[in-house]
Amino acid sequence: MVIRGQNIWHDRRGQALVEFALVAPLLLFFLFAIIQMGLLFNGFISIEQAARIGVREASLGEDSQLVGCSIYNQVNTGIFPVAATVYWSENSSPGSSSTGTSTTSSLPTVTVHVKTSYPLMVPLPGFGPSIPIGQQYTMVQETPPSSSSGTTSSGSFTLQNPPKC
Repeated sequence: MVIRGQNIWHDRRGQALVEFALVAPLLLFFLFAIIQMGLLFNGFISIEQAARIGVREASLGEDSQLVGCSIYNQVNTGIFPVAATVYWSENSSPGSSSTGTSTTSSLPTVTVHVKTSYPLMVPLPGFGPSIPIGQQYTMVQETPPSSSSGTTSSGSFTLQNPPKC
């Protein structure tokens, strides 16, 4: 039976639906990728701030427990992965460094490392299921270690085994 007045080849009903069905997956991928990059950036900023706070506390000569608690409290703020590794060390005898024509003796330094593997909500091509991010800060000790034997004070923790704050 042929319906009069309608030609199947010139009927445009459903054209917008087909176009939307073709474009929607790509738009959703870009939307989730933008959200994922924002979350990843938030995680990187949290790690950066945690390392900065930890190295500042350690450079002031605070004890290892206070340094660990300061880093732990920063890492646990906001949206953050459940796994991170943190370690720090005070280098009391770093040696000397040469700059141009003058040789200067280095002061005692403190180094803080914060590392994690940030899980991806949307699998991005070439990245796998997670992206490793980390930050390291080194700062000159403002208060040198009280012991003159040159021992290195250090500490570490994971988020599964946090410090006792």
